[in-house]
Parts: sequence; structure tokens; C-alpha cells
Amino acid sequence: MKYESIPTAYKFPLELKAGLLHALPNVAHEFDNSFDPSKVYLPEVHEKALHPDNTVIQGIRGSGKTFWFHALQNPQLRELFGNQIGIDIDTMVTVGFCQSQIDNTFPKKNTLIELIQSGFKPRLIWQTVVFNQVLSNQAPTSFTALNNWRDRVLWIQTHPELVDKCFYDLDNYLEQNKQYHLVLFDALDHIADDWKTMNALVKGLLQVALETRSFKRIRLKVFARSDQLVFNFPDASKVMSQTVKLKWSKHDLYGLLWQYLANDLEFGQWFRDGASTAIPCLRWENYSNTWLVPELIRKNEEVQKVLFHALTGPLMVKSKESDLPYSWFPNHLANYFGDVTPRQFLAALHYCASIAQSANEEYLLPTKNFKKCVQEASRICNEKYEKEPN
Repeated sequence: MKYESIPTAYKFPLELKAGLLHALPNVAHEFDNSFDPSKVYLPEVHEKALHPDNTVIQGIRGSGKTFWFHALQNPQLRELFGNQIGIDIDTMVTVGFCQSQIDNTFPKKNTLIELIQSGFKPRLIWQTVVFNQVLSNQAPTSFTALNNWRDRVLWIQTHPELVDKCFYDLDNYLEQNKQYHLVLFDALDHIADDWKTMNALVKGLLQVALETRSFKRIRLKVFARSDQLVFNFPDASKVMSQTVKLKWSKHDLYGLLWQYLANDLEFGQWFRDGASTAIPCLRWENYSNTWLVPELIRKNEEVQKVLFHALTGPLMVKSKESDLPYSWFPNHLANYFGDVTPRQFLAALHYCASIAQSANEEYLLPTKNFKKCVQEASRICNEKYEKEPN
């Protein structure tokens, strides 16, 4: 059966307007901080990025870098997606740098700048951070007794053989227990105030990431934009080969949409029933109170088109363009490089649902509002980017 030939006979009832609006996230407030497993969607490319053997996770603003940085620290999500990304709930996850976390387990920007100005090499600074994270209380007492980063870096510098032995012993212990220890790094634009210092620190971090490749179970994960990465050091190509870009394909964006709609407490049952009516062979499965998006509407764009048009109608209204609503929407949200972020996509849909609430329309998401929704999504996301520069 070819789904491209199926007419969009089914329409979601207009009585579901309020439910649809409730199901779509208001990205200005909730999308980036939602760690409810029922609202988390894992595209195939992101599976590869989150695997321990891939060191650098690259992406534009809003692509999901910081989201996955926090998600990996969530035991419940590690249990849910562990098999897909090569880890499990017992995986050790600690933070080597970020903007929001406030503790003394890693140096903040001012401390990093001070260490650089004191003459310490960036590679040595990050080696100290990783040593502190993975060894923790198992480190030699002469190290754990130190209470400032200058003394810690100096200790690492003056005990190279002991440092190597500690790393080696810990890595063997983790291997025997089939356990990974991931050290995460995010918000790299907050490690310094100028590009020269920032580039030096990022280069040093990637050098340490390369060095940890000799271990079996100790891994670094660096979340960064492409303009933050520095690969001008020996064997940098080995780190570059372990870089994965967070991309959102058209079918992944719609898969994320189905994830939200299917798992909403108010709208979910209506959506699942309607989807099964529009796509008769569709079957839904529930796992740990989460409705899993069927493979058929995760990847098959022709089937996705049928389902989306049950929300929008099959034609663009008041438009000379030949694109159907399914393709028009992401195409007009894309940037110069063809990238669309889930934040943009969901913001536009939420706004479309909100302005359709009082209108006398034929479909829940009328296409005559699409151009206005794309503009509004751009405004909402730009405001959010200004507040969250990473």
C-alpha cells in the first residue's frame, strides 16, 4: 500500500482545540527543561552522538546540546535510553564544566582565567578536572586534602606517574564492572572572556579528550557549537572523527511532535485514536507509562504527511507555493544551512494552535496562519537565545 496515494479523509475534531494547545509545549517556558521521559524523543543521529565512544557533540543553538547534557545526568532517562546509546542506569556521570551548576567539583570561569594567567597549560588544567571527577574520594589523600584548584593542578603536574597509575587502576576497575564514567562539558563560551583564552582552553580540553581515548571506560563528552571547536593540535583528526552533529531531519521533527501529542494527559488518547483512524495499521505500545511512537510514523514521511494533514488539511491556503503543509512548515523554518531546531518547530506549532482557538476553522492547525507562525517562532526563539547564549 502506498501512503502517498491515500487522501486525508480523517480530520481531528475541532472540539479538541484546547487539548491540542495543552499538548504542545510552550517552548518559552517548558521545552528545554522538560525531563519527563514521556516527552523525551531520541532521533537516530542523537543516539550515535550520546554513545560513549563519540566525544564531541556539535550543534547550533537550540539543537539539543544542553538538553542532552542534563538528560545524561538523569538516571531515569539513562535507564530508558541506555540500551540505545550504549550505557545503563549504573553509568557514572559527572560534570567537568557548565554554566549553571554551582559547586566546587570543577573550576569556574574566573578560576580558569587565573590558572591560565599563572602559567598553567590548559591541557594540565583539564587533566586535573577530569582526575578530580573520576577519582573523587578514591584519589590519593595528598590530592583530596587540597582545597583550591591552583594546588590541585600543581599536584597533577608534579606527580605524573602516580596520576597515570590512578587513571589506569580506575579504568581497569570500571572495565571489570562493565561500567562507564562520563565527564560532561557544556557552555564552553563561558570558560573565558576573550577568544584567545577560550580557544586555548578548548584546545586543551580536546587534547585531554584525545588522551582519554586510551582508556576503556573513562570518556569525555564535549557539547559545543562548531565555532567553539579548535582542532589545531597533533592527532586532532582522531577527535574530529568522534564528532557527531545534532541534526533534526524532517521526520525527526514530526516524530517529536507525535511524542508530545501521544503522551499528553488531556489530548493523548484522542490523538492516538485519531492517528489509528487516519493510519489504520498503526499500533501503539506503552512502556513504563510512556506511549512509544510507532516506527511507521517515526521515519516514513509519506505516512507522517497523512497524519499531519489530518491536523492542517492537505493544502496551503492563500499560497501560490506548490508545497504541501507537511513540507512547507519545516522548509520555511530552516536557516541558511537548512537546519531547523525543535525549539523553532514546536514554538511555531504552539502559536498556530493558540491563534486558532477562537477562529471558525475547518482544521485544528489552519494553514492560513503558517507564515505568521513562522515569524512568531523566530521572535520567540531569538529572545530565548539572548537569555541563553549557549
